[in-house]
Amino acid sequence: DCSIVFDGRIEGALASEGDVHITGTVIGDVSGQDITLSEGRVKGNISARGDVRINGESVIVGDMSGQNIDFNGKCKGNMAFENIVTLRSESLIVGNVSSLTVGMETGAIVRDEIHSTSETRFDEDIFDEF
Repeated sequence: DCSIVFDGRIEGALASEGDVHITGTVIGDVSGQDITLSEGRVKGNISARGDVRINGESVIVGDMSGQNIDFNGKCKGNMAFENIVTLRSESLIVGNVSSLTVGMETGAIVRDEIHSTSETRFDEDIFDEF
């Protein structure tokens, strides 16, 4: 029920009702409220009920989901977030990115597709004005 700060190596799932902060290696799925990787490595899926923060030295092999992500690491897997995906300059994603809004800094790399699910309405006639 409480938050977890993990620095080491574990083979198996790491789950908490609170926040999870990883500076080690997890071979298994990770779930929690807010999840942070600081030079962490995860081979498994990351599922947050809240936000995910990943720094430039972190590596994930697996899918990620949650509300928002601030990403500056390496990921081989798909990202599916409810609200905002922010891809920082050192981001490398080999997989699909899906969110309401996606922002990318110069230098970020996505090898597959980016899908913005924004339901913002606009008049499509603006494309017929030529």
